Amino acid sequence: MNKQIFSGLIGLVVGVVLTGIVIMNMAPSMMIVENKSKFGYEETAEKIEQAAVKKAGFETEPVSVIELCHPVHAAKILKSDGDKVVTSMMPCRGSIYKNNDGEVIVSRMNTSLVSKLFGGNVASTMNIATEDTEEIYNSVL
Repeated sequence: MNKQIFSGLIGLVVGVVLTGIVIMNMAPSMMIVENKSKFGYEETAEKIEQAAVKKAGFETEPVSVIELCHPVHAAKILKSDGDKVVTSMMPCRGSIYKNNDGEVIVSRMNTSLVSKLFGGNVASTMNIATEDTEEIYNSVL
């Protein structure tokens, strides 16, 4: 094989591997947005709730948002400032809605897949939490 072709292939493989590493390291910070509030905790929560209510004003089929949380799993995430980035996905949320065909749909994030992007404590805790919540969802699926 020509030395230039071989060098080119090595460069391509190294480039693909390095790109994959960069993406895996950047994906968690790109998937979740964090911003500091101008207000205290209670006032921030109240203002967000008020803004959401103001924005309503259209009719749709009912949608219920379900929040499932296991305190032991949450505590594992909350003890580390570095892991708190995933608190925007806590508790594990799902929804129930009717589609246009009248079917009742249960929707939820694929937390098992998402957890792989974070690694470490977040991944192991989210995997256990996923098993627990899927067991609950399976009671109706």
